[in-house]
Amino acid sequence: MASNTTEITVDVSQNLGQMPGIAAVGIELSQWGDDFYKFYFRKKYEDDIENVGSIYRTGLNLRYHVSDLSNDIEKYMDRLNDFNNTTLSYKKQGVDLILTIYGMPKWLSKRCVKNKDGKYVCGPNWGATPPTDYDAWAEHVKGIVGYYKYKLGLDLWYEIWNEPDQGYLFSNTDFWFGSQEEYFTLYKYSVKGALEADPHVKIGGPGASIWDKGVIEEFIKYAATNNLPIDFITWHMYVGWNNFWGTKAEYREMASSIKQWLKQYGYDENTPLIIDEWNYDASLNDLEDHTTERTSAYAIFAIFQILDTGINKQAFFNFVDFEHNPLFSGCPGIMSNDGIIKSVYNAFKALSILQGKQENGINNRLKADITSKDGFLAAIASQTKDSRKVRILISNYVPSKRMLKNAFP
Repeated sequence: MASNTTEITVDVSQNLGQMPGIAAVGIELSQWGDDFYKFYFRKKYEDDIENVGSIYRTGLNLRYHVSDLSNDIEKYMDRLNDFNNTTLSYKKQGVDLILTIYGMPKWLSKRCVKNKDGKYVCGPNWGATPPTDYDAWAEHVKGIVGYYKYKLGLDLWYEIWNEPDQGYLFSNTDFWFGSQEEYFTLYKYSVKGALEADPHVKIGGPGASIWDKGVIEEFIKYAATNNLPIDFITWHMYVGWNNFWGTKAEYREMASSIKQWLKQYGYDENTPLIIDEWNYDASLNDLEDHTTERTSAYAIFAIFQILDTGINKQAFFNFVDFEHNPLFSGCPGIMSNDGIIKSVYNAFKALSILQGKQENGINNRLKADITSKDGFLAAIASQTKDSRKVRILISNYVPSKRMLKNAFP
């Protein structure tokens, strides 16, 4: 065999069991603007890609579409009605929604003052502060969980906040204007309110911006010390952030460490581990990274790397481009904000077919071997339950010079 030849072998006798949940395409729904409410975007994604095991995350939406626009709790709850059509569409077997409770209301923000006329005057990043009253915050969370549980009949997964570590690790107050201890206290009172609304609620966090051992372990340790439930662990992954290269060894080390901490502090080591934001790299507006076929090749490569590592679910960042961004601006959505699909959308469509979309179920995974040692080829194979079809999805991911310089070792 020539030295520049690569062989990919699929062994149909090596049935590895059902395609794992990590291969089910998940999506992060955060984006700015009213396009979030366009139902046909969601319907198209549902018809093309959504499958058993998919998970969605609302991310920043409660802050920018509800909290920031509400002057009192009545208006806040009214604005939740805007999400009804979208959230109700998740009420189906095998598909879950992570609702990120994120955004401090004006009446609880430390950086807002109410004038005599009833209007609030707020300082910078007022929506990212700890609450002025933690008991009132608990009541706020109780209202949110109760709304979805009893008005809409939805059992959601509640993630407390988005990237609080940005505030106490990197002094970026866009997401959290407080200390680590204040975030932990926020989690404690969030649990209090959520459990009062629903004793069986699923609640977790910390929605960390990076993989950092201290962030995750300290979160688990605090929860254990205060007898707080953790039903799932979430964090975000972008190649190039915090010396993360996206290798299988790194993902295995993450999962192994978290499972060890969960067991050490008295939790179930099989608690779901979820990367609920990930993408090619840290740049959110880069034409080369987010509009071309490079992103689609990386998406399949990334899923290939996460397979067999112990991580359970993932959600790609993100669904639709940010508000007012034109199609070729390099924004990271799988669709433009006009509904035009990108190459990464088609990559996920192919992955969903591999998983069993056309059979309306989950197919079996087959063993696939690659002789290449360059580290950037990926191959995932599956077989239908009736053994009549074998599919293989191959990605030849070629990093850009900039990525080789700034992200990959």
